Amino acid sequence: MRRSLILPSLALGLAVNVTHSHAAAPKQETSVVYTAPQTAGSWASMGLPAITVSANRAAGPASRLLVHLPDFLRKGGKADYALAPDGANAWKTSEDGRVVSFTLQSENSAVFKMDGATSSQHIELPVFRF
Repeated sequence: MRRSLILPSLALGLAVNVTHSHAAAPKQETSVVYTAPQTAGSWASMGLPAITVSANRAAGPASRLLVHLPDFLRKGGKADYALAPDGANAWKTSEDGRVVSFTLQSENSAVFKMDGATSSQHIELPVFRF
C-alpha cells in the first residue's frame, strides 16, 4: 500500500512518499550441523595430496575427527591429530604448540587451518571432498 503524505510545515511544497510494506519477513536460513562421521573421507585442494579424515562413533562432546596429514603439511610436526568439537561444524586441537582446526563450510567443502608458535607459522587451506 502506498500513500503520499504532504507535510503542511514544508513551505516549499515538497511531497514525501511513505511506503508501507506488509510483506512477510524473510525466512531465516537454517544451518545444517554435520556429525563427525559425515565429515570422514579424503579432502584435497588444487591437486595437492589429500588430507584423510576419519571419525570415531561417539556423538556430542566425545566425538573426534582423526586427521592424517600428507607429507607437505608435516613440516616439523606430526602426521596425526585428534580434533575435538569446537562449535557447529568445527573441530580443533592444541598440541605441541600447534593449533589445528577443521571447519566444514558445506557438505563437500571445508577449511583446514594450522597455526604454529609464531605468527609466521600459519596455513589456511580450503579443501574439497573427492
